[in-house]
Amino acid sequence: MNSVHSLSMELLTEFSVGINSVANATNDVRAWVRAAIADVESCENGFKKNSHGQQMLLSLRNAVFRQLCNNVLAINKLLTQTNVGRN
Repeated sequence: MNSVHSLSMELLTEFSVGINSVANATNDVRAWVRAAIADVESCENGFKKNSHGQQMLLSLRNAVFRQLCNNVLAINKLLTQTNVGRN
């Protein structure tokens, strides 16, 4: 019986470590994606000031990139909510 209890405690500890790792990873993803969005906006603002010829193409590509990043943030949020519910 003692070995079953020890094994149960060990599994519970490993599970907790795994949940914390996922939580840390989702926080890292959120930070990196937000930084990428900020970089794109900064780059686009610089082009708006310096170049009008390529602005339209850059703006369209950045809009797609921002949408993809927003999708990642939404998925990340859902994963975080799901993992919080497991604790």
